[in-house]
Amino acid sequence: MRQIFNLNQGWLFSQNVPENIDAPLTDAKQINLPYTWPAAGENAYKGKCVYRKEIPIPTELHSIRLFLAFGGVANSCTVYLNEKIVGIHKGGFTPFRFEITDCVAYGKNNAITVVADNSDYSAMCGVREQYDLFGGVWGGVDLIIAGVTHFALDENGSDSIYINTRVADGVGKVAVVARISNPVNYDIVSFTVYDASGARVGAAAASPKDATAVIDIDAPALWQPGNELAYLYKLRAKLLRDGDILDEREIRFGFRRIDASGDGVQINGRNVRLRGVSYGQDGIVPKTDHTAAVEALREMGANAVRLVNFYQTESFFDLCDKNGIVVWCELPLDLKYANEDSAQNLVTQYEELARTYYNHPSVCFVAADSGGTDEGARAAESVFEALKRFDKCRLCVSSDEIRHIPDGRSVANADAVGLRLYDGENPDGYIELLDRAHIASPAKPVFVTEYGISGCKDYHSSTPIKGDNTEEYHALFHEKTWINLAMREFIRGCFAAELYDTDYTLKGLLCASGERAKDAFWFYRSQWATEKFVKIAGERYVNRVEKRIELKVYSDCSAVMLSVNGKPVKGSAASSLSGVFVFDDVRLTRGKNVIRAVTEEGLSDEIVLIRKKNEDPSYVGVRAEDSQSPQEEN
Repeated sequence: MRQIFNLNQGWLFSQNVPENIDAPLTDAKQINLPYTWPAAGENAYKGKCVYRKEIPIPTELHSIRLFLAFGGVANSCTVYLNEKIVGIHKGGFTPFRFEITDCVAYGKNNAITVVADNSDYSAMCGVREQYDLFGGVWGGVDLIIAGVTHFALDENGSDSIYINTRVADGVGKVAVVARISNPVNYDIVSFTVYDASGARVGAAAASPKDATAVIDIDAPALWQPGNELAYLYKLRAKLLRDGDILDEREIRFGFRRIDASGDGVQINGRNVRLRGVSYGQDGIVPKTDHTAAVEALREMGANAVRLVNFYQTESFFDLCDKNGIVVWCELPLDLKYANEDSAQNLVTQYEELARTYYNHPSVCFVAADSGGTDEGARAAESVFEALKRFDKCRLCVSSDEIRHIPDGRSVANADAVGLRLYDGENPDGYIELLDRAHIASPAKPVFVTEYGISGCKDYHSSTPIKGDNTEEYHALFHEKTWINLAMREFIRGCFAAELYDTDYTLKGLLCASGERAKDAFWFYRSQWATEKFVKIAGERYVNRVEKRIELKVYSDCSAVMLSVNGKPVKGSAASSLSGVFVFDDVRLTRGKNVIRAVTEEGLSDEIVLIRKKNEDPSYVGVRAEDSQSPQEEN
């Protein structure tokens, strides 16, 4: 049976890579993994760094096999054990493994050395500039001890067990393919399927030389977007010899089929429109716990998440499987400069990603950015051709900036088109281009994969304008943008940017610091969620000078009543946008004002505003004369 030991603690790190790889490290410091260095901004460094750790390997492990498993290293690396190269990996976004069995000194300390490089893009596709944030070991490192015969560990981050599902005449078919390393003829591979309650619902056995099986399940429950609909089964795979278990794996999976046409996207025959958010890294060390992010997605009613400047991890896919959140995967690689030298590595990186997510029903889309060039389009076509040979359970999406639509070449074998709106541009100015994208590919669904604008939680204005970086204009932008996009039926999904503020952007719907959500988050909840709520906008905009102000309240309830210091505010008129209630004559007294919103269902929210004599200078980020009025943006 395999054993896994985490090696994240107690490494040495240095920017000085020795000429002789076994030489002592100079200017080294003690670190724990993950540990990266910045590639952008202050203290940016492009080059090589070295990591080293010694581990004892006892002599009793001599007869079995040993592997090092890496969660990810940006952007390429060479791994040594006791001066010998055990592997080279080019690509910073996917997990990988190297076998070290033949290089081990048993009964002694063994030196693991990792030389990471974020500057050399020879024979590999470069990372798009805005996502080239750091270098180094961003994922964990594990030592895997496996028997001589085991479910193969040489397919990057995969278990080498691949599950495909379909439903025919009310019967679910679970097709399983497994790769076994070093089997003998009399070994047996058993596959058993359990439902969500743990009950055994099907089983089959196979020879390890051809470890394939099809298991029938009567009237299977399906995996659909939505927490209550995301039904998961469990496959237990055992490798047996004379009744003894040599290796064992457990994999959760779901019955999920996805189709696309000009009429939209269907999951298990149901039309689905994606309501999503982009989710990226918040610093130079990637997140390891994504529970809070998924809870936030569920709270706001999102049914999808787009990963692009995100380092793909199974733990995140697991959470999305469980919570019924559709995942859109996109490696942030610069395809527009792809050439013959980098083309194969590009395909390899996407194949590595595909092996990582293969059994996750939540992963429905995989996208590649063609960059609007012929070279990029050819590269994307090569990626999709390889993916479709290996994996027929996802849709391949050609992703690009909307400004490339007039002149950019389309990707012929893409199943759908993804378009990005950058720099806070208002879709009013791009309606013609959106329509042209649909006309150019009427048989393919169109997605808006990114739109957003900066909004600082500390900047506020009662007359927000484009470019002022206030939380109020941030919310206004999303209100206007969403209604423009939602009213166009051919747009089958949208992804707001981003879920969190990061070290590099303030476009987040949530603050990076863990503070209360921005107003735009509550707007989307009023549009997407089903659980009733009420929220007064502007709770951070405490200090006011105006006697009369306008206040917005977000709610999916039918009516909202507002009061100031216990006195009702006249009117409860909803704006033209459902879910946004606008009170345009809220009168403040000097000093403290308690604002309370109450719905007919008895839900309530309360904030405190203080009317002062002078403006609060801390609220001003960008001067009005440096910005652009809402009328000018169209």
